[in-house]
Amino acid sequence: MARPLEKSILYILALQDTEGGESPSFYKIGVTSDSIPKRISSLQTGNPYTIIPLFSIEADGAEIVERNLHEIFAANRRILEWF
Repeated sequence: MARPLEKSILYILALQDTEGGESPSFYKIGVTSDSIPKRISSLQTGNPYTIIPLFSIEADGAEIVERNLHEIFAANRRILEWF
């Protein structure tokens, strides 16, 4: 029997240099069941750039979309879920 799709938030995050310098063009594609600000806060520690949200959507089965996006951008993967 298939498991039911869970409601979660699919997000895309980016990096920004608050000092106005160049920011690396890396994007994080992920899913959270918590809020985007809480997720950013957990990722921000030790990061010299400010993490900003670019896109988010709450949906049933967001993890399926995330998995497909990871496959699509696999050639651009830098580390874990950063592309």
